[in-house]
Amino acid sequence: MPEQPIFYPVTSVEYARQIARDWNTRGAESGHVGIVLQFRVPEAVAAKYPVRTVGNREHAELWVPAEELEALNASIEGVIEVVEIWWAPAA
Repeated sequence: MPEQPIFYPVTSVEYARQIARDWNTRGAESGHVGIVLQFRVPEAVAAKYPVRTVGNREHAELWVPAEELEALNASIEGVIEVVEIWWAPAA
């Protein structure tokens, strides 16, 4: 997104689940849907980006500058997997 200069993939499924379930399902900008995706990049690629903890110690993220996102995408090994999908509760 243009207003986000950093892409921050999280380092655990549990943290991704919290974001998808507790935040994305509440936001109109996400269509009230949260999707947990999983992908792998070589350790040498991941090591280029700082890991930031943004809350509890399990809230760790890689901080990838948006201008490096194309290179990160090119380094993905295998497929991007859909792990879980969360929808907002019915009103």
